[in-house]
This record gives sequence, C-alpha cells and structure tokens, in this order.
Amino acid sequence: MNDLNDLNDLNALNELTHPQKHIAKAGLYGKRLSEIVLTILLCAGIMNVLNYIYVNDYANDSSSWERAVMKEFYSQEENIDYLYIGSSHIYMDIIPAKLDEINGRNNFNLSTSAQPMMASYYLLKEALKYHSPKHVYLEMYYMIPCVYGDLDNAEVVTRHWETLYQMPLSLNKLDYKCHLANKKFGMMTFFPIRQYSEHLFDTAYIKVSLEQKQTDYYRNYIHIWDERAPLFEKGFCTTLDYVEPGTFEGNSSAIPTPIFDSNSEKYFNAIIDLCRKENISLTLFTSPMPDFRVRCIGNYDQYVACINELAEKNGLRYYDFNLCSPKYLDLQDDTCFVDHNHLNYKGAQLYTDVLGEVLLDELEGRPIPEDMFYDSYEEKMLQIDKRIFGLDIQADTTQEEKTYMIYSIDNLTEAEAEFRITKMCEDAAQPVVIQEWSTHNCVTFPDSETGIFIVEARPTGSEEVTNRVETAY
Repeated sequence: MNDLNDLNDLNALNELTHPQKHIAKAGLYGKRLSEIVLTILLCAGIMNVLNYIYVNDYANDSSSWERAVMKEFYSQEENIDYLYIGSSHIYMDIIPAKLDEINGRNNFNLSTSAQPMMASYYLLKEALKYHSPKHVYLEMYYMIPCVYGDLDNAEVVTRHWETLYQMPLSLNKLDYKCHLANKKFGMMTFFPIRQYSEHLFDTAYIKVSLEQKQTDYYRNYIHIWDERAPLFEKGFCTTLDYVEPGTFEGNSSAIPTPIFDSNSEKYFNAIIDLCRKENISLTLFTSPMPDFRVRCIGNYDQYVACINELAEKNGLRYYDFNLCSPKYLDLQDDTCFVDHNHLNYKGAQLYTDVLGEVLLDELEGRPIPEDMFYDSYEEKMLQIDKRIFGLDIQADTTQEEKTYMIYSIDNLTEAEAEFRITKMCEDAAQPVVIQEWSTHNCVTFPDSETGIFIVEARPTGSEEVTNRVETAY
C-alpha cells in the first residue's frame, strides 16, 4: 500500500510546475528518510533493551572489572600523562597513585583481563580521543602474543567483547568491530544479544540478570574483589590474600612458537606506528611472576630473546622484571603473590616502587644499574639462592591404578629434592605415612581408594621442610 501511495505521489509530480516539483520531491524524500531513521532508532532501542536484559557484563555480586575501569577512564578529567596498557598484570601489579608520587605525572592503568594486542591498540586509540599521553607503557605478558591473537577462539573473542561492551558508540568502536568480526563470530560481535540466544526464553536467567543490574554495584560501576583491601583507583585492583609459603603447585606448558601469531604481530606493529605518528614515547615491559611459574615454563629465555630482538629492531626499551635481581626487587617471599601468576597488595607496593624508579630513570636519561637485570632467566637461576619453588604433581593416566608423578620445580644444583608422602583415606581416623624421605617421585593408590595425599619436600641433606602440597586422589 505504501509503495502504491509513493507511486501516486510520483505521478502527481508530473502535474506540478518545475519549482513545485523540487519542493515536492524534497518532501517525499524527507518523508522516506524520516521513516528510515525512525526504523533504525526503533531497532536500536529494541537492541539496547535486549542487551540490558541478556548481556552478562557483571561478575557475581559486583560489576565486572571492565565496566569499572572503563567508567573511571571516561570520567578522567585530568589529562593522562603516562598510560599503561595490557593484561591483569597491570591492574593487579601497578599502583598509579604511587607512580604519581614518583614521577609527578598523572598515571593510569587502562588494562583488562588477558588483553589481546588488538584490544590494546583500539584502547590506545580510544585514549587518544580524550587525552594526550606523553608516554605509553605496553605490558608484554608472554601468553598474549602467542595465544590471544586467535580470532577463531571463543575465549579470545570474549575478551574483546568484554571491552567493546563498555565503549560508547564511535567510529573507533565500529572500526574495532569490523576488524574483529569474522565468519564464526561476526553476528555475535555486531549484535551481542546473539551471544545469549540460548537464554532467550530462560526466565530464571532473565530474573537473575535483571536483579544483578539493579544492585548498587552495577548501577555505580563498583568493582570489589577484597573488601579489606584499598578500593581501586585509576585502574588498580588488589587483594590482601596471599599464597601460603611453600604451597605452589601445578604446571605451566612451554611458550608456543612462533612467539607472535599474525594477528598479535599486526597490532603490535600498529601500536608502534600509532605512537610514532602521535609523537608518543613507547616502552615495553613485563611484570614479575613467581619463579615457580617462570621456571615451570621451561623456555622463557626464548621469549625474552624474541622481545629483546623486536625492541632493538624498533628502537624501544624493554624491561623484564622476571629477570630483575633480588638485590633490587625481592619477591622470593611467596606471600607477595595472590596466585601463581599475580602480585597481591604487598607485592604490588614493592614492585611499583622499583618500576617507578626504573621508568623515571629512563625518562630523565639516567642509566639503569648494570647489575639490576640478568641477561637471561637461566643466569638468574644460577645466581639467586637455591630453593624449591613449588611442586608439579601429574596423574599418570597410562596406569591401571591411580599413579602420580611428583616433580620438584627448583634451581637446585648440588642437591636433589626429596619427598615424604602421607595419605589420608576417606573416613580414616589417622593419616598414614607411605613414604619417608626419599628422592623416589612416584606414588600409587588402589583404583577404589579415595582421599588426599600430602607431599612434603626439601633439598636432600636439609632438615627443614620447605614445601607442602595436598592433592585429592
């Protein structure tokens, strides 16, 4: 019917004078344009309502980290002088307020969980819309270049979505979406509701979602991890929790090769080019992890060599604080960490003080002490105190019985690790020692038996138990 009316309107134009035709045509096209705009606005309104109902951008009883940090970023009135971009190793490890005191500038952590290099690039572009940073510090957590560039990986793309949710509509956001979208996740990138289609008629999910979004946490963009710890400020989030000394357990696989996948390499270079174009200084750095984690990796020096080569090629400075001497940054106390990856508030204070002084020396052209950083991680292992960092306990699934192999993660050179193993069967009254101190590193249990076993470890010849790990079997 509308088409017929439009046709009649066009026929009627033939009966008008030339000036009248122009006026009538303008009115007709204006009407059509208004209808198109109203349709777009209506669809956008519907999508916003659906996104509010279904999109999960909160975490438990507090809003997500991305909501909190992006809200604070957009609320920054003072110019951000020094910008830190990268993964959780920034927002958990670096205290901007302490850096402000050290360098006298406004520092801000624009970091998100496992931030892919592509996200770092678009967040940098977003920052340049509102601020004029003099220096950008790009964090180089080893997992980002080789793992978090895969746009066919749902976990990787989810990291992008969590950031995109919090960015206001702009050409930068649209460009980000266009380069992120692929055949597999294109619809989900442009229409977030598509990610939650399985919940479309899930009344329980809708109820919980709406209740969460009515909380003060969500409304006020509050993120609380640990109520005992200082509230986050300028992109810093922390906890007072810590690792009990000698209880590190687990394993970390070797860093995949190539170190950079094509997507990460593309946006790493794009960050360098953008900083050069905007006349912004750029520095690369890596935050410290427990020696247990780095030692588990096994080929960390391969990664260090790769980043050093890229830094030298592009005329950049690179500081890897996993290679920092304990003389300057002593994090050998396990209680400086909240897990096998991140610093807690205690560790963040120690690290930020050292980081701030190193970066200030660079800014003011002072030389870094020659003995501050080892040339390689292996050199560090040879130079620092000998100890067992933690235990790697692996189930041997090739055996009919429950068999576990115990590996000591250490830098021992003249001694091996020895173990005492105790088991506590389910419903048993007392624990039973099944291996006194020995370098034997295999333990087996009947397939029908369940409980926990406790591995204590120490260097051979030592009287002090240095490590203790409990494992369910």
